[in-house]
Amino acid sequence: MLSAHIYHWNSTFDLDANKEDTWLNGFYFSEDRQPLLFQKFNNKHFEYDLQLKLLYDWNNIRPFAGFLVNKNTYKMQFLVPENKVLSKLDDFKSDQINFGFSLGIQYLLLKKFLVSLEYQEYKMKNIRLKNSDFNFDIFKTNNTFAERKINLGISYIISGR
Repeated sequence: MLSAHIYHWNSTFDLDANKEDTWLNGFYFSEDRQPLLFQKFNNKHFEYDLQLKLLYDWNNIRPFAGFLVNKNTYKMQFLVPENKVLSKLDDFKSDQINFGFSLGIQYLLLKKFLVSLEYQEYKMKNIRLKNSDFNFDIFKTNNTFAERKINLGISYIISGR
């Protein structure tokens, strides 16, 4: 089975330098020594994923395993110089494609509706937050992070059955 999903994640992790003292507060400097002042980071974002699942159909129960590809965007906001004055808000973004797997089970409620419980895990390598105007990474890791999710959902089958 091939499926596509769109998620919108509300922020569960907010850092706002205008409201509180955070560990990211302060000035950062570009490679050409332009000052940047940290303003905000949150993980509210859209995520798109494409899944290829192998299903076993047995008495309205469908266990599955799948391969996933997803794209998510994270951003950090900085006050950047405009005419040599820190006055413009600008975003540093991470647009990344990640690979992972899923395991789960679906239960067919009606002919076209099913309930599913699914575990997903993605590997995110070397996260980078970039801005093309400054041509450098404000945040760059050499690590691999794992993003894990447990989804409970109701689906409608468009074709087949």
